[in-house]
Amino acid sequence: MKVMRYNPFRPGSLVTPGMFAGRYQELLILERVLFQTKNDNPAHFLLCGERGIGKSSLLLYLQHVADGSINGPEAQQFSFLVVSVALEPALTYTELVKKIGAEFQRTIAAQNKYKDTLKNVWEFISR
Repeated sequence: MKVMRYNPFRPGSLVTPGMFAGRYQELLILERVLFQTKNDNPAHFLLCGERGIGKSSLLLYLQHVADGSINGPEAQQFSFLVVSVALEPALTYTELVKKIGAEFQRTIAAQNKYKDTLKNVWEFISR
């Protein structure tokens, strides 16, 4: 008798990182890609598949592992600066570079905001 399984992935919606049961090998491969990149040996990968099978959710999971929000399956701790950019078919190379630059600046500003807030709290506590 075949066991029926629920597919939590839907086009247009993301699921949380804890929803990747049965994808352990894929998660290991992605963690190892990050490890190689961290050690100056970057690797490339391609996610492909039918609509609604969890590609975007898998990238969200990878984003959380890369920025250190969660550990991967081998418990590696990373601290990458993650920049997410949506690609559109009509996007030119120049527009892409500008888009990446703007997102990079926004990400840096957000991290600096947290650092400044922590610094101010520490100064307050120190007094």
